Amino acid sequence: MPKPFSAEEVRAIFNWFENHKYYSYYADYVKFLFLTGTRTSEAIGLQWKHIDFDRNLMFIYESLGRDRGSSAQRTRKTTKNKKLREFPLSNSLLELLRSRYASSNKSPKSLVFPSPRSKAINDRNFSQRIWKNCLKDLEIEHRPNYNTRHTFISHFLEKTKDVVKCASLTHGSKSGIQTIYKNYAGIISRLEVPELF
Repeated sequence: MPKPFSAEEVRAIFNWFENHKYYSYYADYVKFLFLTGTRTSEAIGLQWKHIDFDRNLMFIYESLGRDRGSSAQRTRKTTKNKKLREFPLSNSLLELLRSRYASSNKSPKSLVFPSPRSKAINDRNFSQRIWKNCLKDLEIEHRPNYNTRHTFISHFLEKTKDVVKCASLTHGSKSGIQTIYKNYAGIISRLEVPELF
């Protein structure tokens, strides 16, 4: 079963990245992962053309997946389930993206979260050199940074109890409902049945 981060742990992780001498560059990337539940390859591959500031929407239909022959090489392709997802931008997410856009070159094909060398982020390097140190410094039980996705899904379900909306945001269709029930039903808080009659 996925083990999501608690709200307190998420805030501590945000704070660590925001204030780190060397790794503050990645603070927005980490926040984005927690605030959207996107897959790592989707976040790494996100381009400005995927953001619609006029309608406060993000479109997720591409990713930068690993090549079969080389884990360092990335290839632009459709998302895992080959479905377009529309993701409404919360105020905090909109503010984060607008701030990044203002300081970017504004090219539609530019990455929203490039590495410090303007390439795609190497998620394995990030995980081993940065993420691991963050959790160790904070004395938080180690979990892969992919657990940002599990954390988003778990907290979304905890607050809304809306499996259909969660499936739509994270899987692109209602067919994701089965996946959510299978993997997350046991980790959300006790469901309550309202008085029906």
